[in-house]
Amino acid sequence: MMYNNFNYEHYGSFGFNPFWIVGLSLLGILAFIFVIALLALKGYSLWIAAKRNEKWWFVALLFINTLGLLELAYLIFVAKVLFNSKHHKVHSEDKKEHIPEDKNL
Repeated sequence: MMYNNFNYEHYGSFGFNPFWIVGLSLLGILAFIFVIALLALKGYSLWIAAKRNEKWWFVALLFINTLGLLELAYLIFVAKVLFNSKHHKVHSEDKKEHIPEDKNL
């Protein structure tokens, strides 16, 4: 008679390992963080496309899901928003209010 030589001792009783729950919960947390980051990236890229009045980019970004690759490519290469120091700086000329000159003085 032939017996199964597989060692079941390291799986616990009935082949069930209770530590798979820890791995599953860590995977779930990482997946949740990844989905939140993708939603934020998609929202920001859609906002920039709408602000720049680029209707075709807006539609493409809205319906094509590439796990953030299309959004990153748009923000870096087309809109040139990410990694651009000019976009994040506020110039002092932009903040000044225009005060009309009084010619009577």
